[in-house]
Amino acid sequence: MKLAIQAGAARREQEVNGMEAFGEGVSVVEAKNKPPFNNTLFFHDEAGRACRYLTDPLAETYLAPPENLVKDGMLPPQEFEVCAALLEMKLFTERAISYGTWSFFRRSERRAAWEIARQKQNRLMELVNSSREHKAAIRRIVSAMPPDNGGREVLRPYTK
Repeated sequence: MKLAIQAGAARREQEVNGMEAFGEGVSVVEAKNKPPFNNTLFFHDEAGRACRYLTDPLAETYLAPPENLVKDGMLPPQEFEVCAALLEMKLFTERAISYGTWSFFRRSERRAAWEIARQKQNRLMELVNSSREHKAAIRRIVSAMPPDNGGREVLRPYTK
């Protein structure tokens, strides 16, 4: 499986031993092409015990939160779609926020950046409301965040 990381317009691909990076910039198109969820797959933790991330694609919390690498089929494809849309929303919103100090000089660029950020935010909202699996995926992602993480508050409207 290939790990695709987008850095601006440039794109590079790298082999990662049949595992896919979780939340590391998988494109939405690639996310839709993920294999179906298979709840019989497991991994071994540090103690050698068999573990799963999920047994049900509608679960709202993980049995064990995913780390960096996830084997194909261990998470539903909707999980990767939501991660890809969430990452896009985060990056474009941060870019729009960065225009704050330069807004006096670069108004048209700032306006365009905020328009794109709003489109990405709306796209994420549409995606998480498109199916029960997508809604469960965003809830799992938020539930795995540390309690003091500001992301929980920012993403609260997407989990309702």
